[in-house]
Amino acid sequence: MRSVLYDFKRSFLRLSVLLLLVLFILGGIGISYSVFHILGINPSAYENLNVAGFSNISTLGTIHVYGIVFNNMGQPVSGATICVHYSGGVMNTTTSSEGLFNLSIPYSNSSYAIVKYDGMVRNVSLIGRSVVMVNGPYVGNVGSNVIIHVTNGNNNVVLFTNTSMFNDLGSLLNPYPYTYPYTPIFIAIMNHNHLVIFTYERINISLDFLQANSTGLTVYSSGVSGAKVLKEYNFSLKPFTPVYTTIEVPSEANCVAILSNSYVHGTPYSQSPILYTEIVTGYFSAMGLFLGFFPFVVIYLAYAMFAKPRDTGALEFILARPITKGELYMTRFSANAITAIIASFLINISPNVAFILIAGLYLSPQFILLASIIPMTLLLTYLSITYMYASLIKSGGTTLGLGIATYIIIQIAIPVIGFMSGNYTLIEDYIVPASISQAIQSYLEGATISVNVGLELLSTILWIVVPLVIGYLAFKRKDI
Repeated sequence: MRSVLYDFKRSFLRLSVLLLLVLFILGGIGISYSVFHILGINPSAYENLNVAGFSNISTLGTIHVYGIVFNNMGQPVSGATICVHYSGGVMNTTTSSEGLFNLSIPYSNSSYAIVKYDGMVRNVSLIGRSVVMVNGPYVGNVGSNVIIHVTNGNNNVVLFTNTSMFNDLGSLLNPYPYTYPYTPIFIAIMNHNHLVIFTYERINISLDFLQANSTGLTVYSSGVSGAKVLKEYNFSLKPFTPVYTTIEVPSEANCVAILSNSYVHGTPYSQSPILYTEIVTGYFSAMGLFLGFFPFVVIYLAYAMFAKPRDTGALEFILARPITKGELYMTRFSANAITAIIASFLINISPNVAFILIAGLYLSPQFILLASIIPMTLLLTYLSITYMYASLIKSGGTTLGLGIATYIIIQIAIPVIGFMSGNYTLIEDYIVPASISQAIQSYLEGATISVNVGLELLSTILWIVVPLVIGYLAFKRKDI
């Protein structure tokens, strides 16, 4: 055990290895920042500030504004500054301890509000592009703001929202009824299942989390068909009184429905925030630089720790101690393998640190663990292959060259041949090293896993074990 730790320190604490680890960690963080740019994710998608409310536009030429401000955890934000702009002036107020604000302004067809708190800013239009009295709902979009106009007696009610992509419910943000009475309601499940509800009128609703079958989901006023109700929450809502609460969402839920005596609405449901889904699509490109070039580091490690000492005769002095050739082989390989494993975790932790710093988005430990398997299996494969060459060939330079050539052939030449022959997918899924990454990536992206996971896992294991065993047996039998 001591020999493994000794060789590990010699391997991991090499200046070249540490510098490259730092470079790739910084590269992972830098690429994580670029993910936001490539995907077009701007601060409004992740700022820890959200606003929702209603404008009651009366026929007397007055707009009564009622709203709430809350963070991405669905908690009220008190002390936020609200600046309501309208033609002829600006009116200011601040939110209460419950995150509430309300004020009245003269009618203006270009009214909008600016919400400011702790350096963050949200903009919302209070009436949309135009105010039209309509018989039924009118939906318009103003940037990231969702505007709903509903005739309700002599009033025109406008639901305005501007929320981050930490919201889970998507289209359920703005359900609207098709039958009288029209009752606008704002519902959002924010980060970690924190529920926020805000309504214009007194109403009783039920929020059902469902497991829909393959035939689809149909929502009626009397209930839901085509789905199994896993969890139901009932709320008696008061006008302009927000509900902030934490709920338990069943892990099997894939749909959600809202039902009341006024309207029904159903929508697909994701367990993760919208921002998480967006980030994951670009996450694996954040590891691209690592996956493309870091195998050369473990090839070099195998050369420096095993191939070169064998070539120069340094291993003979080590074997003068009470240690067998098989133990020496496995000790050196294990030390380098530990370095590769630690490096794999570091390169996955660093983008997560960037996501936390940029957007407050935490990737789960399960995500980091599974994502780390991708580079880990790739690095262990080329470490094992290079050790095999070092056991079969005494020349250290030849071993290093063969290790690099093998990487180029397997990772570049073979996929190109597969692409030209129409077998690219087959090769990527089952032939090349670390093919289990195809299943892991699909799983983490929430996509359907269309590969045979067992075959991918078998292929991945064989790429590591077979060269390792060949090298081990060869080194035991050959003269140093």
